[in-house]
Amino acid sequence: MSQGSHPCPTNQENIEKMPESKISYEQIALADVIKTDIEYQSIIDERNRKSREIRAIKRTKKQRLANDAIVKNTCVGSQNYPASKQGYKAKALPKHFNVIINNIRQAVFSGLLDPKTSGLNRAMSAKCRKKLFEVLVTIITRTELLSGQIGVPKADGFHAINHDDLQEQHAMRWGYSISSSTWFRYIAILKNHKILKVMEAKSHVSRGKVCSYAAYKWVCPKFLSKIGLSKPEIKVSVERAYQKAVKNGLEFRWTMVFTKVMRKKHDPISYDLNFDAPPPNTAFIQ
Repeated sequence: MSQGSHPCPTNQENIEKMPESKISYEQIALADVIKTDIEYQSIIDERNRKSREIRAIKRTKKQRLANDAIVKNTCVGSQNYPASKQGYKAKALPKHFNVIINNIRQAVFSGLLDPKTSGLNRAMSAKCRKKLFEVLVTIITRTELLSGQIGVPKADGFHAINHDDLQEQHAMRWGYSISSSTWFRYIAILKNHKILKVMEAKSHVSRGKVCSYAAYKWVCPKFLSKIGLSKPEIKVSVERAYQKAVKNGLEFRWTMVFTKVMRKKHDPISYDLNFDAPPPNTAFIQ
């Protein structure tokens, strides 16, 4: 650029300097498009920044929980204890979890979950099988075994649990932080094997982003039967634990987070059913 020259004004600046009588509708429309694009990109950039901050916070929390579990020796691993900061001081899970966890170990390491049907083109290594076993144990210890519902029973209903909470449970149980990408890789394997099913609960759309509650998740009855529920003595023990929980005031019907069923995606107060069959015992509290 030669000395004394000025940078070329933008279309927006040209329009602002022109007399009103010389401004065409096309120029006004172009200016509006440019302004809208800048505003939209600003929204996207802000959303991405917040998303990175949230991911960093969640990653730090998982690492802290894992480190605390190692330092305080509260990792319970595959033992029949809930994942918690109390470790073995917490109340143990019912004894039938010992049998179920051992059956999961056999299913994973005996090749029952052969990855050739789950979209993978190579044999699962021993390390991958170990991680899959750990993910399954984390999930099954938060599962109501009669219905397969995954979550937390409370007095006001059965509350679905999100993947972030499950990853935190994993960190406390096994003493290391699993990355979200690794976690969802194994979740995909479980879905492809029809072991894990998910029903998303969409809430609303905000600035093009679909907001949702924790999805309903459940372990399919066929897999539960394979890991022990088909045995009468195990089923009796599970039913006894269920009745005891109900007697203590816990509710096992899902809490409803939507008010009407709408099949169209991204509609307010709707959900998408990702599988042909609904979860077992699909009773909802209105």
